[in-house]
Amino acid sequence: MNKESIQNSPLSKKERINVMMQRADAEWKDMDGRRIYEWRVSFGLWTGTAALAGLLLNRDPKLPPLAHPYIVAGMLCLAGFVYTFWWTKGLRERGILNLNTAHYFWNEVEKEIGTQSPSKKCRDENKVPPETIYFHWASGSQVLITWVIIIIALHAIVPWPCSVIASVLIVIIMLLMCLWIDKPCKVKEAA
Repeated sequence: MNKESIQNSPLSKKERINVMMQRADAEWKDMDGRRIYEWRVSFGLWTGTAALAGLLLNRDPKLPPLAHPYIVAGMLCLAGFVYTFWWTKGLRERGILNLNTAHYFWNEVEKEIGTQSPSKKCRDENKVPPETIYFHWASGSQVLITWVIIIIALHAIVPWPCSVIASVLIVIIMLLMCLWIDKPCKVKEAA
């Protein structure tokens, strides 16, 4: 439902307002439900990774070392990269699309009823800076916490000099990739 179809629809003014409010609420609920699910997955990843690190750090020294520590470390890093550059990026882009669509319909409702409060004006695309992915407080904090826990786990898995080198490389690669990828989100308009 775009601007033209709203204004040219055979619905009455009240019906158009109801349809736009329902659409805005649906988009908001979609974004909020995705955000809740995102935090649950994040907490699960953090708990699992921290438990692995804790078990390995407090392991009995009499036990034999891990058979393939570098494979375990590689899988952990792969999980971190998938989480950061596929999971977080996709959720953030979809959340921005939902948020922009909800604000579009709220703006249309305000225009339809002729009351646009200057103090509570809905999001105007021309006045709001574009959203980013990794330097937004929620996404950035999740990625940061994830990689801090992964680096702690790496120190428990891999011998000392290799774990420090790997940690430094991970931090450098993550910063460079986030700076390279983290352009303002250009999401397509909702149909």
